[in-house]
Amino acid sequence: MKNRSLITAFAPLELNRFLAPLALATLFFMMVLILDGILVESSPDPYLILYGFAGIFYVLIYTILIARSTFFRKRYSWFNAIASGIGLGLLTYILPAHLHEMFHVLIVFGAIATATTSGRSYTYINLLLSAIVSLPNHIRAITSSQSTLEYLSPFIMSIIAAELYLRLK
Repeated sequence: MKNRSLITAFAPLELNRFLAPLALATLFFMMVLILDGILVESSPDPYLILYGFAGIFYVLIYTILIARSTFFRKRYSWFNAIASGIGLGLLTYILPAHLHEMFHVLIVFGAIATATTSGRSYTYINLLLSAIVSLPNHIRAITSSQSTLEYLSPFIMSIIAAELYLRLK
């Protein structure tokens, strides 16, 4: 009989191939936050600037140190799921209205990155924490089925994308 179970996970080089485009896109969005915090408002928004720099630092540490090494992966998985879930949820409180769609994109990126390095359960913890932390900021706007679907759509897309990746893996 053939063994149908997964023998090994992806090697660090293979993980980097999945994570590099996500990391570059996330770095771009963090730069947009920094530039928006500096240039768009009449006075600089220190929360946007700080969040942008913290996001860049987190993505660089995640990509350079953690995702490339199998040594850190188990220890880091819970921390990553919790920290990125809370961090993404807090983003909705500081985003200006003209950048609100960025939250939707970053939720999907975070879920795929967590699924790539950690696995299914960590991805769902990440999404659950993002939804719980961001919900108080959106609860007043959820008045109809359309607004409910608008709030839940990035989470639904994230589940689909993460499951697609995990089943391909």
